[in-house]
Amino acid sequence: MEEKTVQEKIALNIRLYRIRKGLKQEQLAELIDMSQQHISLIEKAEALPKITTLMKLAEVFGTTVDDLLH
Repeated sequence: MEEKTVQEKIALNIRLYRIRKGLKQEQLAELIDMSQQHISLIEKAEALPKITTLMKLAEVFGTTVDDLLH
């Protein structure tokens, strides 16, 4: 079995945290002032979020950036 890349791990974690919070991509995008399309790209591991975006996501999810990275 192939190990996930860091980008894939981040993408999966963000998606899981968003779902646990009961948020749609559109709602999350609005909370962190980002387009829904960009959230989608991040969750598909097609874009890597900036550290400032990770910090905003961690705040919305009530977690740490470290948790989003692992």
